[in-house]
Amino acid sequence: MSLLDVKPRDRVLEVGIGPGVAIELLSKTATEGFVAGIDHSDEMVRQATRRNAEAVSAGRISLSRASASAPPAFDAPFDKILTINSIHFWNDPVECLRSLRKLLRPGGVMAVTLQARTRSTTDETTAILGKEIAAKLKEAGFSHCDLRIKKATPTAMACVLATN
Repeated sequence: MSLLDVKPRDRVLEVGIGPGVAIELLSKTATEGFVAGIDHSDEMVRQATRRNAEAVSAGRISLSRASASAPPAFDAPFDKILTINSIHFWNDPVECLRSLRKLLRPGGVMAVTLQARTRSTTDETTAILGKEIAAKLKEAGFSHCDLRIKKATPTAMACVLATN
């Protein structure tokens, strides 16, 4: 998340929120902004809502059940969009990225992060996955895709930052 460089007044969307850990961290950084999150799982939305109950009640966080292919409408574009370990679950990643790009302001940044966790994953295969993600982002209309590989345990992570 540090690569996304979230500012206090940013409007940020996380796609695939899981139990809401990243949402919680984003809300502590975008303190004067707005944080939204979507997930296709009712259970994950419930868990994330519980974890972030105070900020949700205050209206600083909005969480909803939705998919990357059909995100809800929001009242203003986002400065940043983040997805962690969810792109590999999307049926048509390029179409999903196109849908999400419409929610991003011109010049806004999307971060797609993936940490593969299979026995066969190596730093090299992580780099290959990152290049594939960058190609999908470009196909979806994003410009300037910057692939970063970060050492982590148990395997490296690929993060592609793409500009709208």
